[in-house]
Amino acid sequence: MPVNIAARLQGIANGGEILISHKTFQKLSDKIDVEALPPVTVKGINEPISVYKVKV
Repeated sequence: MPVNIAARLQGIANGGEILISHKTFQKLSDKIDVEALPPVTVKGINEPISVYKVKV
């Protein structure tokens, strides 16, 4: 399932954006700066997922 989520986030990202899921954010929260985005519903996942845009 993580590969599916990554593919879906890649599909909704605008050019130059890096989007990550909440699970990835939890693992990297002390190392990166992010902007929380509204939850999104993606194909293959029943519940909306939390999405974060990495600030570069």
